[in-house]
Amino acid sequence: MKSVFIALGLLFWVTVGSTSEIAIEARNPRPFGYVVGDKFDQEIIIRAPLGALLDTNKMPKPGRLNAWLELRNVDVTEITGASGKTYRVKLNFQLPNAPLEVRVIELPAQKFAFLDAKKSIEIKSVEWPITVGPITPPEVLARDGLEAMRPDVVPQGIDTQPIQQRLIYYGIALAAMLLAWCYRFFGVPYLASRRRPFTRTYRQLDRLAKQSTPQAFSQAIEQLHQALNETAGKSIFIDNIDQFLAHHPIPANLATMTRQFFHLSREEFFGAGVADSQRSIPWMVEFCRAWRDVERGVA
Repeated sequence: MKSVFIALGLLFWVTVGSTSEIAIEARNPRPFGYVVGDKFDQEIIIRAPLGALLDTNKMPKPGRLNAWLELRNVDVTEITGASGKTYRVKLNFQLPNAPLEVRVIELPAQKFAFLDAKKSIEIKSVEWPITVGPITPPEVLARDGLEAMRPDVVPQGIDTQPIQQRLIYYGIALAAMLLAWCYRFFGVPYLASRRRPFTRTYRQLDRLAKQSTPQAFSQAIEQLHQALNETAGKSIFIDNIDQFLAHHPIPANLATMTRQFFHLSREEFFGAGVADSQRSIPWMVEFCRAWRDVERGVA
């Protein structure tokens, strides 16, 4: 057996031997500077004649080799040339344990078997030493900050003041939107009810609409009359309705509804009475809503 060691950078080539025209070389990892968890490769190069066949059943198997080494993966590449075959076997190792002090361990010799027409041939590489060291020394000086057990580091607080300020601004904006929405649809009770009679009357008619009785219909007319009188500052009748509308510009459709309301009121209180088919409190509610929108300036 012949051994040749050639150093090239951090890669190491070793000619291990030859048997019956089968030659084996090992491309070894660096021999120093390993700690627990490190992974490294060793490449075995085998040159054989064309008639020789590598027995894959006798190849190195992945698994735990000893207390310090684990073979994680075996990858074989076959290259066939005019003069023979070349097998490149890539072995991937990992160090699963950490020693308490620097020590030398051996990459084990790897065995390979070849079959030809005459017999079975077995060859193997040579062991390769590497040094493995601990990550930390076995003992630490008993000084402040170097104790074996230390309390957890208290996490630094995050400055939430900008976020809190944004949340306050968002809350104010949301509250303003809600107030505007309530003002649009419900008005401002107790504050605007006196100067906005239709806002107050609209809530009263909404309750009367659930009764659907002749008495409720008459009461709805009376409440609308009161709201019109408060808006005008005096009593409004059918005779002075045009004068009232001239001093209170409103949409044309609302003016038409106002005249219809006064004719309906005269028929109910001074005529034969409104027919049952025309006793519509929902129409009164719609009429009052239109006047309420005028009060709020949204008509």
